[in-house]
Amino acid sequence: MTFTQMASQQTKKADPAKHVNFTQGMILGVDEFVQEFTYLSGRDQWINRDLMGYGTVSGLSVNAPVKKNKDNIDETWVEVSAGSAVSPRGLMIRVPRAQCANLTDWLAKQDENTLNEKLEGSPSNTLPVYVTLAYTDCLTDDVPIPGEPCRSEDELEAPSRLKDGFVLELSLDPPAQCEEDALRKYVQWLADSIHLTADASAPDVESFRRAIRDAVHIASPPCPALEFGISSPPTNFTINVGELSTYLRAAFLLWVTEFRPYWKIEPNEPGPGCGETASASQASEETVPNKVLLARLEVPMTGNEPGGEVTINEDNRPYLLHLRMLQEWMLCREGKQD
Repeated sequence: MTFTQMASQQTKKADPAKHVNFTQGMILGVDEFVQEFTYLSGRDQWINRDLMGYGTVSGLSVNAPVKKNKDNIDETWVEVSAGSAVSPRGLMIRVPRAQCANLTDWLAKQDENTLNEKLEGSPSNTLPVYVTLAYTDCLTDDVPIPGEPCRSEDELEAPSRLKDGFVLELSLDPPAQCEEDALRKYVQWLADSIHLTADASAPDVESFRRAIRDAVHIASPPCPALEFGISSPPTNFTINVGELSTYLRAAFLLWVTEFRPYWKIEPNEPGPGCGETASASQASEETVPNKVLLARLEVPMTGNEPGGEVTINEDNRPYLLHLRMLQEWMLCREGKQD
């Protein structure tokens, strides 16, 4: 007697812009279930990355303690606490328990010439190491499946679930975060350029827009940098305090309609899966960034080993403040206005 698995196979990649339109009599198979999940998951990711942004949401603090090994020799470790984050693709990432890695062992496995090329400082003895977090998923919960008799043990069961997971990595290269860097530069430039006054004199809004367009220089893809003119800020915009909202609206509208699309992320894949080859994950990362920067470790080196206290630099770490915190901050600030 033979058994045949009565389930259709997915024949093409699901489109995140489509969902199932069920009609009476339609037979639902694997394609339909995958399509519906892709649509719902895709919208969640779209909302996250386009409306909220990405970065650390809670926890994920980074430490680099020195511990004694079994031979009573000092070793530097990297510890990351439990927490959550949103990836550049809009995927929620959860680290349920604290994680750690032996930085001393990791450095010993790296190519010595590569390490020497990455050294910074004067003298050159500080090595930057980046701690990154990414989303992944894993097959789990095996169940019996029908099929031909006399099969091998590996063919008797198949995973019935995909479980959310994470990948914590140490790297000698920083992750791409083009929009994050451009956004922070733009806001800082605006803050440095605008000066408030009680006087009525101010440039008209169109001149204000034109000055911003003239100052902004966007490099070529795939990861365009946002730069400003040599004399930036080119003009100190003196604006009446009562008209500030009008000018800020114009500046933010330029960001939304003209500048931000240069860094808009349109992922085609939800992320690297368990068991993917390094080349597949690397190609996916080059197309659409998936890694969140947690910290830059500045490691003083003695040969191929840490030679002192590690400095944890989080200046370029993206993070998201939840709305409740922002609400309370705004109410507090409002109460302190003169």
